[in-house]
Amino acid sequence: MESTMIMKLLVVGPLASNCYIVGDEAAREGVIVDPADEAEVILQSVAEFGLTVRSIILTHGHPDHIAALKEVKEATGAEIAVHTGDSEYHRQQALALTFGFHCPSPPPPDRLLNDGDSIDIGELHFKVIHTPGHTPGGICLLGHGVLF
Repeated sequence: MESTMIMKLLVVGPLASNCYIVGDEAAREGVIVDPADEAEVILQSVAEFGLTVRSIILTHGHPDHIAALKEVKEATGAEIAVHTGDSEYHRQQALALTFGFHCPSPPPPDRLLNDGDSIDIGELHFKVIHTPGHTPGGICLLGHGVLF
């Protein structure tokens, strides 16, 4: 029997960034993709689905995609996963100030991703596709009929 995917889009922060809650309904495991801002909104969505967050995945390391990273990591204990090309995202405080918002100093990554790696959520599997351009370590996640 194929697992049912939970997917919720949240538009958060001053730059209206996309954040996704993705999970395996049967396993009650999930990931957060790009915790851009508004940690309380993100964590409330996770709680509504009853998910245990295993990973926080960054599609790239710009401050408008990681402003809630520190608080979400502290609340969930989940690993932070980012492509090797963006592994220094936690040093970009000056860029956040350029955009006129505060980004709490985020923790460093726990897992460095490379092209072709797999992100597993219960019985769900997503392939990491390295898509540099916007940043050196930009990625997409492909699986189950969706591309993040």
